[in-house]
Amino acid sequence: MYGKLGYLDIARRLFDAMPKPNLVSWNSIIMVLVQNGVYNEALEVFKLLRRIDIKPDQATMVSLLQGCGDISVTKLAEVVHGYILSAGLDENITIATAVLSV
Repeated sequence: MYGKLGYLDIARRLFDAMPKPNLVSWNSIIMVLVQNGVYNEALEVFKLLRRIDIKPDQATMVSLLQGCGDISVTKLAEVVHGYILSAGLDENITIATAVLSV
């Protein structure tokens, strides 16, 4: 709710206060950051997600790819595409379609 209204600081504080966020929570904060054009922070959250050993899913990848398509974000696009290939997600039709639209 706060993220959709543009209150990113509140949304991020609520997320950071969660004792153990699940993948849905991670995807939500990534999507909020992308929707608000905070692509570098979305990338940092994605990197943190991977460091704590939670496996990103289709929703994670599509959210990040939307950020790549919004503007020319070379670093984000390279990281996301590299992960998609290494995780074998390139055969997922939804992700493949999102890659094509970037």
